[in-house]
Amino acid sequence: SMRDDLTPLIDETISAAGLKEIVNLEIVPGVDHHIAGLRFNVFEGANNTDHRSHADIQSHITHCQLSESIKERSLDIFLLLANAEAEVHDCRVEDVKFHELGAWDSIADIVIAAALIDGLGPANWSISSLPLGHGLVETQHGFLPVPAPATSLLLSGFACHMDGQPGERITPTGAALLKHLAPLS
Repeated sequence: SMRDDLTPLIDETISAAGLKEIVNLEIVPGVDHHIAGLRFNVFEGANNTDHRSHADIQSHITHCQLSESIKERSLDIFLLLANAEAEVHDCRVEDVKFHELGAWDSIADIVIAAALIDGLGPANWSISSLPLGHGLVETQHGFLPVPAPATSLLLSGFACHMDGQPGERITPTGAALLKHLAPLS
């Protein structure tokens, strides 16, 4: 099964990233709009702090045991996020502090996504128009409009549409992954 095929890759990635003792993973069947697949849920331990600087994350990824190609993908995705956050907060990339995105579970999400992308090998990616959602999302900076400012910056150049659905439809992490993949539209 697909779950049996992916579980070793995800477990190996979390171990190589030095996160095995910090996060717990759950791989479960999922259905979204009648399309079956797998979801991986990442749970962080209660004693972990959730703010890390871009430099802290960069250092952790650089010095862990991941393959160079997965490190490069992970670092690129975090740099895209850091650049967007630096622009939103009018600060230098070195001064960016990730709040929700600095939690170990978010770091695990990005590292696993990088490993899955890397495992597929060379590919061309394509997407259709992206749904923006609407409303507000609660963050450590208070309530922000949907899409969040960093998400809006990362989606610049992508075809987007108002889908009428309330809530956050694309997170900053999702937008950074899309920008990293550089899909054809």
